[in-house]
Amino acid sequence: VRYDLAFSLAPDQVSLLEAPDGRRKGSVEFGLAAYDGEGKMLNTIQQTVKFTVNPRELAQFLQRPLHVPLKFDLPSGSIFVRVGVMDLASQKMGTLEIPQSVAK
Repeated sequence: VRYDLAFSLAPDQVSLLEAPDGRRKGSVEFGLAAYDGEGKMLNTIQQTVKFTVNPRELAQFLQRPLHVPLKFDLPSGSIFVRVGVMDLASQKMGTLEIPQSVAK
């Protein structure tokens, strides 16, 4: 079953590096893995999201969450989805495990 996932990251959870042209650049890596109850991996994806913020947009960027949509296919049954998110510039990372029952 294909799931549409929506992640929201607070601006203070994302590092912005200044480029020579004055723009700010960031990148966040997402890793998702689905496991059955015995720990067998059923599916996994990894995606890096890169973004650029122009100087005139910086104040607005810092006021709103960064929204990242992802798609992830899950097999039916009782599973666990492990999610990892890493800000690549700072190397700060967070993880979460979600129990999920996926209907056929």
